[in-house]
Amino acid sequence: MQSVGKRRFPLLKASSTPLPALLRTVSDAPQRRLRPRDKVLRFLKAEMETGRIQSGTRLPTNRELAAELGVSISTVQAVFSELGKEGVIDTRIGNGTFYVAQREAAQERGVRIGMSFGRQGGSRPNEFWHLAISGAILEAASEYEDVIAVTPVRLRHTTREETLADIKNVAGAVDGLILDPNFHDASIRHLLDELRLPTAFLNPPDFFSTCNFVSINFCDASIRIARAFVASERERLFFIHHSEQEMRVSAALRYTGLISILNAHPSVKLESHFCEENSEAGGYKMAARLLKRGLDRRVGIYCVSDLVAAGVYRYCVEHHIAVPDGVSIVGGTGVLESVGAAEGLTRTSQPVKEIGVKLVEMVRTLVKSGGTPLPGVYLPTRFLGGGSTSGKENEILGLTQPLIG
Repeated sequence: MQSVGKRRFPLLKASSTPLPALLRTVSDAPQRRLRPRDKVLRFLKAEMETGRIQSGTRLPTNRELAAELGVSISTVQAVFSELGKEGVIDTRIGNGTFYVAQREAAQERGVRIGMSFGRQGGSRPNEFWHLAISGAILEAASEYEDVIAVTPVRLRHTTREETLADIKNVAGAVDGLILDPNFHDASIRHLLDELRLPTAFLNPPDFFSTCNFVSINFCDASIRIARAFVASERERLFFIHHSEQEMRVSAALRYTGLISILNAHPSVKLESHFCEENSEAGGYKMAARLLKRGLDRRVGIYCVSDLVAAGVYRYCVEHHIAVPDGVSIVGGTGVLESVGAAEGLTRTSQPVKEIGVKLVEMVRTLVKSGGTPLPGVYLPTRFLGGGSTSGKENEILGLTQPLIG
């Protein structure tokens, strides 16, 4: 009888992945003495030990395997059911049954986490925001005895094809990934699903996401900012984002929060503007373009980036535009190392340490559960600063006694 393994699977190098617990119990009795159930288990064990079956390999159908091994289809179904309960095979309707090794391997040797930040849109991993988040992840991971490595992962973003190729290369070296907000491409998420690579996202990967992410509540922050601007009778609101093309999901959620309040206040005019450079210089140029119209009274400016907000603040100071009496400014990042001339800049706080804890906890749980989706986590929002918003605005933002830095 021709071997199913030799016919269906190319010969690969021997696998170092630990076998699932059920397969380690297979009897060493001669083939003729094996029960039908053990024949199926022995076949799978041999294929995994030689490397013909690796994580992501599609297994033979119940009918094919039953015919090759001379057992009933119900026997194969029963074995697959047991392996499914262990979380080491995954049956996808219409696609077949696949072997998933990450969970079992992680339980044997500990969890390996890859993280990628700041490789898209000109961002650099040495920027303070990236360092703050990465440091929080490393600190949180050190609290777990079974997390044996957190590895920075370099993913190119020159083309979609390069990014997909990099993810495929990374998949065998880590058990799970933590990815930054730039990963919103549907093809990337589809590949992660295909590879069965558990992934926790920092911020929702798309506008309708409900699972596998940790984020501050951008929408709630914007609702509070809009209410503050309305209460202080701002006549116009500028929303400034800095995505390369369309708004990122985090910016879109902020914009949605603004609209949800301003729709009931048509007298307040909302304008969305794209800032080409995520920097203080970029914010300065944006302010020069927006405020030269003479719109320096009763204006609220909400910037996704604190750096941009700091540039707007500096422009106002240098051009004698009263802040906050004339122009009120709020930044959305909350993790600036220093705001320089914009000391006291009002900005959304990002609880970096808690974000790191939640991300590590999420990806670790995803790995150990075999990738079972987890509800997304929105962390409560608060505000820092208070120097670029009025007393009434600060009261609504929860800054009755403005915080500096």
